[in-house]
Parts: sequence; C-alpha cells; structure tokens
Amino acid sequence: MPAAASLELIHNFSLIHDDIEDASCERHHRPTVWKLWGQPQAINAGDSMFALAYLALLKLRGNGIAGTKVMRAIRVLGEACLELCEGQYLDIAYEGRGDVTTEGYLRMITK
Repeated sequence: MPAAASLELIHNFSLIHDDIEDASCERHHRPTVWKLWGQPQAINAGDSMFALAYLALLKLRGNGIAGTKVMRAIRVLGEACLELCEGQYLDIAYEGRGDVTTEGYLRMITK
C-alpha cells in the first residue's frame, strides 16, 4: 500500500503544480488548489505531497521489503519525477507555439 500511496501523492503533486503553471482555475469542474488558497499555499501543498511520496516509500522497509529494493524504488521514483518535470518543461515551452512537430509533441507526452 505505501508504494500505491506514493504514486498517488506524486500524481497529485504534479496536478497541483500543473494547474499553477497553466493558470487552470478548475480541475474536474472544481476549483483548483491555487484558486482556493493562492499560489504560495498550492506550491507548499504540492511540495509536501512530493516529500510525503518519498516517506511513503520508506515505509516499505517496515513491511518486510528489503532495503535494497526500497532504495531501488526511491531511485526509480526520482528518475520518473525528473521525466515528469522534463515533460512539463516542454509543455510550458510549447504553449502558444504553432511550430511544434509531431515528434516534439510525442516526446513531450511520453515524459
């Protein structure tokens, strides 16, 4: 369960930050975190979820998972987060541009 919670926390962290970066006022027909409490608090909430995701993975050790496997999970999550950030960078960079190629778009959405 800690691994699933970790992934859900990362997913929600990314949505909070994405809503700020895209200036999205609604997600699923509800006000976004930044719209309700402002950008600084939304950033804090997202960053807290990011930290909690790693703490959740550390709980795997208490569930009988070998330390080497826990460290591997932490490394994989970190690498995935970097890919996520690269995709978000491209999303921001491509916004409003009409010259984004299909290859560029596919590169962005696979991050």
